[in-house]
Amino acid sequence: MRVIGKASVLLLFVALLVVIGESEAWWGGSRRSSSSSSRGSSTNSGSNNGSGVKNKVNNFVSGAKDKAREIKNKASEYVSKVKDRAHEVKNKAKEYVSTAKDKAKEVKNKASEYASKVKDKAKEVKYKASDYVSGLNNGAKAMLKAYKDMKEANTIGADKYFHSRGNYDAAQHGTGGRHAARVISDLREVYGALKGDSSADRDADQEANRHGRNGGDPNKYRVKGLDSKYKK
Repeated sequence: MRVIGKASVLLLFVALLVVIGESEAWWGGSRRSSSSSSRGSSTNSGSNNGSGVKNKVNNFVSGAKDKAREIKNKASEYVSKVKDRAHEVKNKAKEYVSTAKDKAKEVKNKASEYASKVKDKAKEVKYKASDYVSGLNNGAKAMLKAYKDMKEANTIGADKYFHSRGNYDAAQHGTGGRHAARVISDLREVYGALKGDSSADRDADQEANRHGRNGGDPNKYRVKGLDSKYKK
């Protein structure tokens, strides 16, 4: 009985050890499994989180590159427009300069032409003035010669011939000569009025003066007895 009892206790003790061993194995395995599962879950979660960050970074980089390309394209387009505008402005400036040069040449040519005309006009005026003064001087000389010849001839009634001849000769020297003849003739008739010549005589003298000054033949007033050396 004691042997059976001891054997039963021993078997119970062994069975208990087995149960405890299995229980520990189960619990340990469960803990390991749970730990492994937890570690796997954590690893998977970390892996998923890393993949998400990487995707966000890639998306950001890709967006930045696209934005950079967009900015580059816009900058290139802007630079192209600026170049086109600069080229347009340059062409307009060249055109303006060319037009300005042409206008300057035109003005210069007109100024030169005007200056040439002014010079020619000045020469013409100078020549006319010189011609007028010369004619005035020669006309006065012609009138003086006619007066001297009249005094030298000393022929009654021949004064109108010499008046006409003096005016005729003076008028051959142009405008100056005609002016000299008219002024001298008028002054002579004023002197005649002062010394008592009649109005009829003065009018007759002026008619002879105008006849010769206008190119009439002085011989119209030639009288008999006048020396032939005084014939016109």
